[in-house]
Amino acid sequence: MATEKRFYEPLPQLLRRRTGQAILSLLSLILGVFAGVAAVRFLSSPAFKPAGPHGFGTFEHGFATEQILPNDLYQIEQRRFSGDVDWLPSGEEVMNLPPSEPAYVGDPTPAIDKAWDELVGHRYWSIAESEAKSLWGVNHVQYRDHVKGGYTGGFDVFHMLHCLDMMRQRLSPEYYLHMHAYSGMEHDMHCIEQIRQRLQCSADSTITPAKYFEHKPGWGIVSAVYICLLTPGHILANVLEDVAIALVGFIIITFAELTVFLIGVTAVVGMVAYVAS
Repeated sequence: MATEKRFYEPLPQLLRRRTGQAILSLLSLILGVFAGVAAVRFLSSPAFKPAGPHGFGTFEHGFATEQILPNDLYQIEQRRFSGDVDWLPSGEEVMNLPPSEPAYVGDPTPAIDKAWDELVGHRYWSIAESEAKSLWGVNHVQYRDHVKGGYTGGFDVFHMLHCLDMMRQRLSPEYYLHMHAYSGMEHDMHCIEQIRQRLQCSADSTITPAKYFEHKPGWGIVSAVYICLLTPGHILANVLEDVAIALVGFIIITFAELTVFLIGVTAVVGMVAYVAS
């Protein structure tokens, strides 16, 4: 009966080979973790914005001119607008406003002024020079803030809301006596022209329904359901909370990266020392 011969690898060689395989596997794991974290950071950074079919960006991820907000801050919501006008049997015209939301229109009151101030009260902030170069190119130097230093800017939605609020205040000059501080008709025309261009630039194609009112001779417009981009007007109301969450996440990810790296280095050094001994 033939005797089966088996080959047994010497133990030192086996240990060296298995140790080498373990080192390669561990290095691959470390590189994979770093690559994954780097990919997540890049995809959520302002530098990465899907270009869309035209190369100008997309509604849900920001357009090419919207360069500062990270992609993950953009949120989309479906909502029905408020402020429909109705007519009572007496012929009186009334506006329907949700009582659960702040009032932005009506006879001037401190509550209405507070609601508007929370929207546009702090609409400008300082911008780093690197951001200014990215936003405005080689001509960025003309926007230097010679009073506070650096550069100053703000999201356009806040400028539009400011202009709209100025038009609202113009309707009650006896209440808003400070309005003379703005350059009269020129500032009003500026606001109207800016709002007109902004509306035409957005060009919302949602169909607004017309409704017949028997107590009014003719038709009235009823608010429709719209797709709203909740940034930065709504989201930035909680921007400090978002920044805090992002900071905690950054610290956790950085700590995890450092921990994995140190464990990997320690393991590699230990294995190399063992093999060399």
